Amino acid sequence: MSNFLAVDTSSRYLTVVAVKDGKAERSFIPDCALNHSVILQDEIDRVLSRASLSPAECDFFAAVTGPGSFTGIRIGISCVKGFAMALGKRAAGVTAFEMLSYNVKSDCPFAVAIDAGHGNFYAAG
Repeated sequence: MSNFLAVDTSSRYLTVVAVKDGKAERSFIPDCALNHSVILQDEIDRVLSRASLSPAECDFFAAVTGPGSFTGIRIGISCVKGFAMALGKRAAGVTAFEMLSYNVKSDCPFAVAIDAGHGNFYAAG
């Protein structure tokens, strides 16, 4: 079983997930007013603490790579790359489409759409 830390800073929300021995701890802030760079590290500290997990115990780190806010994506990737490089661990990128699709429990074909603002959408099928 892998221990890991994952972050999603690709949109107005902020999600941090830490998994230790198959048990997940999560933080979800629905609207962090695009202050990801200000609050991300504190949320990571809180979630890791609740999971009784240290960064050194993580087997890998993951970040959502988009689509979404370019600046937000850079914040999440930079954080994950920093942990991975400092600790000699692997880093993984996950698209928002993959993340959303993972939760679909159906054998039927489906598509995923993400609000891109201004009446536009990112879509994948």
